[in-house]
Amino acid sequence: MPILSVLRDECAFSPEETKACVLAFEQAIKYLGWVKRSDPIASEIARQIIANAKRGECNPDKLYMDALVTLELGPSGKWPQSFR
Repeated sequence: MPILSVLRDECAFSPEETKACVLAFEQAIKYLGWVKRSDPIASEIARQIIANAKRGECNPDKLYMDALVTLELGPSGKWPQSFR
C-alpha cells in the first residue's frame, strides 16, 4: 500500500493522523475505481493526502477530496469542467 510507505518517508504523525491518512487513501481509491494501489498515480494521491495532513487537516473525507481536486482526478480519470 503506497500510503504507508509514503507515511514512513515523511514526518511523524500521531496514530490518529496516520489512521485518517490511511482512511482517506482507501476512500480515494474506492471513489476513483480505476486506480490500483500499484499505479504510480496512487503514490501521488498518497503524497497529496499527506501534504494536506501536514497543513493540519485531519478529516479523512476532506483529505481525500482535496487531494483529488488538486490532482484533478475523478471517477472517469479527470474532473469534469463543471467541478472546477
